[in-house]
Order: sequence, then structure tokens, then C-alpha cells
Amino acid sequence: MKRTILPLLALAATATGVYASPGITLNPSAASVQVGDAFTVDVVANYDAMTELGSMAELTSFGFMVDPSSMFTIGDYTGFTMNMDYDDFSMDPGEVVGIAGLDGGSTDTMVTLGTLSFTATGLGTQSLEIFGDESDSSGTMGLYYTVYNDIGDPLDDQYLSFDLSGSTSISVVPEPATTAFMAGAAALAALGFVRRRRA
Repeated sequence: MKRTILPLLALAATATGVYASPGITLNPSAASVQVGDAFTVDVVANYDAMTELGSMAELTSFGFMVDPSSMFTIGDYTGFTMNMDYDDFSMDPGEVVGIAGLDGGSTDTMVTLGTLSFTATGLGTQSLEIFGDESDSSGTMGLYYTVYNDIGDPLDDQYLSFDLSGSTSISVVPEPATTAFMAGAAALAALGFVRRRRA
């Protein structure tokens, strides 16, 4: 099924440089999490077609990759929950491909594409990056919009495609018990140092 959309997507006019690109926002469920905590990151596309094009546009498909280097530093990647308006055509871990089903995609200005899920493992500030190059040979990466006329009919062969990229960061902190243990160990070490100096 993934390959059957290629003729449709091949009609897409590359919009980069012609129109402003949609914004991509990654919204973590929390700015700070503890090691071992599960957390999520919403992936949101923001595109005001009426302002940019003077007409309505429907987000009919999208695709992106989670940057492998960030996927393993931010924590264990546990999956992606697709927006229910789209069918999930993802094939590989870290790859997300959503295609609008028979009911169509979304004409909203802001569309939550779905939610990435992780379990925090590494300490410190961890970054997460996603990307989708619309010129990718699979024909499924990036954002694809169908453009409509004033009465709501799709314009023949009027498709826009955009690259997709976004990033965010999460602060991963130790569990409270670990922090208390480390503080206690530091206090004992300091006490031993003071006693040694007195002797």
C-alpha cells in the first residue's frame, strides 16, 4: 500500500522557497523527567494555508524519521501513536509515515501528527530531533498538502510538499533515592576527611 501513493505524491510541487514552510513543534509531556520515567512528545504541524496561499489546504500525508543519534540518547524509544485521521504506514523503528485514509486528512491550521513515546535513560539535558526530506526516494517523507479552490473542491494536480524538521530537549534527572544516596555518600566522605585532618 505504501508504494501505491507514489504516483499521487509524484505530482507534488516542491514548495520550499516558494511558500513559507509549515512550522513543526515538538511538545514534551514534561520539561524534566526522572531516570526510568515514561514520557511523550507530541509532534505538531502548524500551517496557515489561508494566509500563505489564499485558499484552503488539507494535510493529506506526512513522514519523518527520528534522528537515530538523538533517539538513543534521550531514552528508550517505545513507539508512536498516530493521529486517528491518518493510516499508519511506518515500516521501520524510528520511521513514521502517516497517510490520510478515505475520510481525508485535516484542514486545521495546527495538526498533531501523533505522539512519540520514550522511557528516560540518560542523565542531563537530552535532545530529540526529527526530519523528513520531501525529496526522499520513498516519496513518503515530509509534509504533503492538497490545495482547494474557493468552493472547497480540490484543484487538479495542486499539491504542495515541504521538508519537515523539528527538535526539542528534555532534562533527565536522577531518581530522588539516587540523589539522596549520592548526597549521603558525599556527606560521609566529607566527614571522614574532617576526622582525618583532626587526627
